[in-house]
Amino acid sequence: MSQWKELADRLASYYPDPDLHLLERCRALLESPHPKPAALLTGGDAALSAVPYDPFAVAFILTELRLDVASLATGLIAGSVIAREVSVERVRAELGEDVAFLVDGVARISLLAPELKGESQAEDFRKMILAMSKDIRVILVRLAMCLQQVRGVVVSEEPPPERLPTLILDIFAPIAHRLGIHWVKSELEDSAFRLSNPEEFQRVRQFVAERRKSGGEDEVEKVVAGIRKRLQKNGIAGEVYGREKHLYSIWSKLERKNLAIEEVPDLIAYRIIVKKKNDCYRALGMIHSDFKPIPGRFKDYIALPKSNGYQSLHTGVIGPFGSAIEIQIRTRKMHDVAERGVAAHWVYKGGGVAARKGAGSTGYAWLQHLLEEHRNAEDPRQFLENVRIDLFPEEIYVFTPRGAIITLPRGATPVDFAYAVHSEVGDRCQGAKVNGRIVPLRTKLETGDMVMIITGKNQHPSQNWLEFVVTSHAKYRISRWIKVQQREQSLALGRELLDRELRKSGQGVILNEKAIQRGAESFSLKTPDELLQRVAESVISPLQALHRIFPEILEKESKENVRKLKGIEIKPPGAERREGGGASLRLAGPMTDMVVETARCCMPVPGDRVVGIISTGRGISLHRTECPNLISQAQQHPERLIEEIDWGGSRQGYTTRLRAMVTNQKGVLAQISKEIAEAKAGVMDVAVRDRDRDPCVLIVEVEVRDREHLELVMARLRALSFVFSMERIKG
Repeated sequence: MSQWKELADRLASYYPDPDLHLLERCRALLESPHPKPAALLTGGDAALSAVPYDPFAVAFILTELRLDVASLATGLIAGSVIAREVSVERVRAELGEDVAFLVDGVARISLLAPELKGESQAEDFRKMILAMSKDIRVILVRLAMCLQQVRGVVVSEEPPPERLPTLILDIFAPIAHRLGIHWVKSELEDSAFRLSNPEEFQRVRQFVAERRKSGGEDEVEKVVAGIRKRLQKNGIAGEVYGREKHLYSIWSKLERKNLAIEEVPDLIAYRIIVKKKNDCYRALGMIHSDFKPIPGRFKDYIALPKSNGYQSLHTGVIGPFGSAIEIQIRTRKMHDVAERGVAAHWVYKGGGVAARKGAGSTGYAWLQHLLEEHRNAEDPRQFLENVRIDLFPEEIYVFTPRGAIITLPRGATPVDFAYAVHSEVGDRCQGAKVNGRIVPLRTKLETGDMVMIITGKNQHPSQNWLEFVVTSHAKYRISRWIKVQQREQSLALGRELLDRELRKSGQGVILNEKAIQRGAESFSLKTPDELLQRVAESVISPLQALHRIFPEILEKESKENVRKLKGIEIKPPGAERREGGGASLRLAGPMTDMVVETARCCMPVPGDRVVGIISTGRGISLHRTECPNLISQAQQHPERLIEEIDWGGSRQGYTTRLRAMVTNQKGVLAQISKEIAEAKAGVMDVAVRDRDRDPCVLIVEVEVRDREHLELVMARLRALSFVFSMERIKG
């Protein structure tokens, strides 16, 4: 019988109406002119690269797992794709999208070459394989390929590749266990044990063989026969098997518990397979009545299944020959799930010899919800089409250039990767290569990518990175660096603005830390740095800060600045006038009948140092000495300035404007209005700027009697907890 005929017969024995035409197309593709793969290429991983690959042996293993036609075709053609002798595009054109999808998935995880350092790295790599697969069949085909190659190494009796046992024990056997495929897990572990530690393997195998014999007769067969008779006597239909526990599990127990091999009590396990779940408990009662139970050895995995769907009753008893034995009791369906795990599911969903309508799911935790949705699906193709799932949807797994695995959230970029490697690498990241190609830093990484970060000595984080990074560590480091840099720049700018304003004053005083501290305290700020920062942010003007730092120069400054701008001297003859029945003003010269008004740009109030400007047809406008408009007009028309002006004793209201930085929250305007009213002043107008920012800017126009009254209002407002700063608008 040819291998193709044997493969088709095996498939037809369990699969309803298989697509044999797909196998014929696969055969044509394999037999078409292209080099046959003698060994797989695994991206630099020597563990399996030198191991011969047998496509039919892989396909036959897949029939033992009862997989569909597309999976068998994948096992047959995957070696040629991994060896780069057949492209995925050609597979798609000749064998269809389903096979191409599976082949591409198998090739991707076969080409990974991890550097496993510790259990955490091994677990990450297992997760990576599962996450990359996206279809449970990809993992099963990869396991079949691994098992075939390991069998080849064992048969050849050649020295195994150095990393092969580690790769099997750390990666593929745990994945088989996770999927609940017991026989694959056991064979992989025993093979790896045999290859890595042949002396211990032979020692354990020899002891188990000797332990099986008792007085020249086969003890196992005697126990099996005795249990069968008891089942028949109690009217329980079932099968009984006896086998040694697989050698690696025995050796692991010896190592884990530091036992001598003679001290292992249950080297041989017996299985009772019955028809119904109720029969399991009936058989358990029979065993416990005929043999002495060992305390603490009973486990009910039927009522409480394992996470991978495993169900069985386990009990330990003293056997008929006086030695401890383990007995497992389960139904046929439980047995199939225990041996083939998730692969057993579609046997019960399709036709074939084991089919039955409406059978339950495997119970495997991460497949449970999917299997429940397809509980009544009778066509295995429907089930397999819907089983393409991402097992770890929230995580991706990527490589460093040295093969270490980094776990990142989905949507992560090379910048997230750089910070995950080390904070300094992230801070100095200036570029990235993904799978050997330079990519933008905002590129989203995918599971299996190999990422190399390009760093620079003078490179620093960019604020633009905050637009695309997703990890909290990256966001924290970038924001922290930007905040530190902005703070340092603000402090330098604030000091420079104060120095510049101080040089302009020409007062000859020194701006030292003690002086800045004095100014900060006058604004109720905690540190000198806060004052410098607010000066840099224009919350406090440099001139306002200097007046607080050096109050002694305030008196001189007003007169000197006006005289320098004016360049001429105006004699003060003295005059008096009341503005609209309001404040009395004493003006210089014969201008007692001229109209006098306060300028709208700086809004002076009684008590302010003011300078008048004569405007043709409008009379005299009074400006505060620090008003920018005053300085501009004085430079153009110095002859129009009237310097010696004094306020009278009027009690009428005068309007001026205040600028405040306040917390952006409800109730701020109401509280500010309340404070102004309690100070016996009036609110004439309110405007809010930067509404979307916190803090925001508030412009308040208030009516006060004089400067002393205004200072009282400002003091009350500064005392509010939500007010960061308060200043009078110059002009």
